[in-house]
Formats: sequence, structure tokens, C-alpha cells
Amino acid sequence: MKKTQDFTEGKIFAPLIRFALPVLLALFLQTMYGACDLLLVGQFGGVRRDVFVSAVSAGSQIMQTLTLMITGLAFTWGRRALQLLWYLHRRPAYGSHWPLSEGGNGLLPFL
Repeated sequence: MKKTQDFTEGKIFAPLIRFALPVLLALFLQTMYGACDLLLVGQFGGVRRDVFVSAVSAGSQIMQTLTLMITGLAFTWGRRALQLLWYLHRRPAYGSHWPLSEGGNGLLPFL
């Protein structure tokens, strides 16, 4: 039987790190991909090496920025979706009260 992880009970730090490690590894690999591109273009660029290195550097920075933005949005919207599921699951206990919309931490502004 597969063990499921419940982030609402027990210690949070170790499961959260275990949950974030694949994302951090993917971001690290993205950075290394850009670095290897720069290394290869700088090594075999020929006469116009400076122009090629500049182009690859700019492209790597754009891709890194897009990757970080998409990762951040995915984490944020995933958390909001989990909050909504939590609320829908426990709605009978709260009636019509939306407990997650107080203090600017609710899902309503993003729907």
C-alpha cells in the first residue's frame, strides 16, 4: 500500500524539502544547460565568438526568467487550488463562511 503525505499533520520541514527537491533540481539543470551552451559557443564560436556568446547569454537569461516565472505561478496556483479543495471538503463545518479569504490569503481575488 502506498503511503500518502499529509502536509496538514506533523512536521512540515522535511516533507516540504522532499517535495521541493525535484523542482530545485530542474532549475539547477536549466542553469547548467545555459552554462554549457555558453561554454561550447565560446569554445567553437570562431571569428564572431563575442556576438555568439552575447546571443546565447541573452537567450539563456530569457529562458531562465521564463522558467522561474512559470515555476512560481505553478506553485502559487497549486497552493490556491489546494486551499479551494480544502475549503470545499470542509465546507459543511464552516457554513457560508470562507475562511481563506481573510488577510489577503484567499482564492477569490484570483478566480
